[in-house]
Amino acid sequence: MKLKRIDKRYMDFALSLAMRGANKVSPNPRVGCVIVRDQRVVAYGWHEGPGKPHAEAAAIAMAGDMARGAALYVNLEPCIHFGRTPPCAPRIIEAGVSRVVVGVEDPDPRVMGGGIAMLENAGIPVDVGVRRSGCRWINRGFFKRIETGRPWVTLKAAVSLDGCIAPSDGDSKWITNVFSRRLAHMLRAENDAVMIGARTAKIDDPRLDVRLCSGDSPLRVVLDSRFRASADLAVFRDDDVLTVGLAHGETNSESDVTTRRGRHVSVGPDAGGKPSMTEILETLGAMGVNYLMVEGGAGVAASLLKDDLVDQFSLFQASKLLGDGVGIGSALPGSTMEQAIRAEISCVRSVEEDKWLEGGRACSQDSWNR
Repeated sequence: MKLKRIDKRYMDFALSLAMRGANKVSPNPRVGCVIVRDQRVVAYGWHEGPGKPHAEAAAIAMAGDMARGAALYVNLEPCIHFGRTPPCAPRIIEAGVSRVVVGVEDPDPRVMGGGIAMLENAGIPVDVGVRRSGCRWINRGFFKRIETGRPWVTLKAAVSLDGCIAPSDGDSKWITNVFSRRLAHMLRAENDAVMIGARTAKIDDPRLDVRLCSGDSPLRVVLDSRFRASADLAVFRDDDVLTVGLAHGETNSESDVTTRRGRHVSVGPDAGGKPSMTEILETLGAMGVNYLMVEGGAGVAASLLKDDLVDQFSLFQASKLLGDGVGIGSALPGSTMEQAIRAEISCVRSVEEDKWLEGGRACSQDSWNR
């Protein structure tokens, strides 16, 4: 029992290290590693980004000779394949580590238990499953992309007490307070991409970058079915933007597309003639996006919700009543109480006079007991 408690403590340390990668490591997973000898941490490391040393390699380099006979804790199974960097499992064997504790198996087909088997075949005891749910949660986007080809989708919105994301005149600045807006920027910094529709881009003219906190700005994605949004919008002044249009759709003008900065892709239509959300997510997954945050508007939210493509909600609720405004679910088709989309709210926090609600679909296969 005592050993298990110690193992959990060191795995928690590895998880905290893994989060230092945040939105810097995709398409790779977030990984942290701790090396312990004689009940003392002698080294640690985390993966900082593609092409940089993996967490295990960084920790072993820090440990030097102290790695021999030590225990190594890592939240994800060590890899066995060559990519931009050498595999980790052989490096662990060469370092003389005497025990390895793994949080969860790697779902990548190039690994899938192979790293654990290599270590065990070399005579190194491997314990798997310490803090398994937490280790899976921290890499939920990586797991989702590997298993489905799509990123983890968080629907973020600022709403009033009566569920409106904008008053009837469409002006949504600002429903929530500055503290909620800072937290929203923190969420942007934790995601690989942030997505809005063309209507939101035109009405709000957002930059979608990270300004109110430290962190890197994500890839900006604008859904513009026929590339009609003006190239003068703030979001198009950056190279790190992706415009998604409808395949074979008419454009407002050829120059309106070519003068924009960034990239442009087209996807096929769904049953309603709009760009297919499933194909959009698969396109982003193929680009290596593990985590996608969707910021609006009601039409984009409805398209994702009706196709059950939302994994997580992050709602900032202001103490305001907007009355006859634009509801977050206003674009959804009418439903009965039996057909209503149910959410399972896992966490509610106070943000001064606002509330921050997080949760997921009630029918989601992912556990929120993390």
